[in-house]
Amino acid sequence: MKRQLELLGIGLLLIVSLAGCAQPTPTLQPATAAPVPTAEPAPTAVPSETPTLAPSPTPAPSPTLFPVEVELGRGLVLDSFLPQSAFTLRFNQSMNAAAVELPLLVSPFRAGEHQWDDTQTVLTFVPDGIFLPGGTYLLALSEDLESADGQSFSEVQQWEIEVLSAPAVANPLPAAGEHPE
Repeated sequence: MKRQLELLGIGLLLIVSLAGCAQPTPTLQPATAAPVPTAEPAPTAVPSETPTLAPSPTPAPSPTLFPVEVELGRGLVLDSFLPQSAFTLRFNQSMNAAAVELPLLVSPFRAGEHQWDDTQTVLTFVPDGIFLPGGTYLLALSEDLESADGQSFSEVQQWEIEVLSAPAVANPLPAAGEHPE
C-alpha cells in the first residue's frame, strides 16, 4: 500500500509538472481585409537648422607586437672566425639605431665601425684592422638597444668568437742550413 501511495504521488507530481509546461492553443481569428494605402506625394526636403555630426574617426587597430629577435649573419662561424671578417647580425624587425652609439660591444675592446642597413634590420661590425689570430672575443648587444617600437630583448644577447690562427710554415723545404744541389 505504501508503495502505491508513493507511485501515485510521483504520478501527480509528473502531471502537475507537465501541465505547467503546456503551451496555450492559439485561437484563430477571422481574417479581415487590410486597408490599401493611398499614394501621397513625397514631402519636399526643407533645410533643417540642426547641425549634422561628422562621423567620429575609427581608431586604427593597434599593431601586433612580435618579440624582437636576432640571429647571426649567413655564413658566420663562431668557432673558426676569420681574422679579417666583419660580424653581422640580422633582426626580425627594425631597430632604433639612433638611440645607441655602440649597439655591439666587443671584449676585449676592438675598435671598429657599426653599420646599419637602410631598414635597420641588419647590423654589421667592421673592426679597424683584424681580430687577433688565435684570440677569443665576446660580442654583446647593448642592453639599451631597442626595436623601433620600443621593445627590448628578454635576455642578454651575446656571442663568443674564436679567431683562427694565422697560417704558419709547418715544414720548410729545404731545411735550414741545407742548400739544394
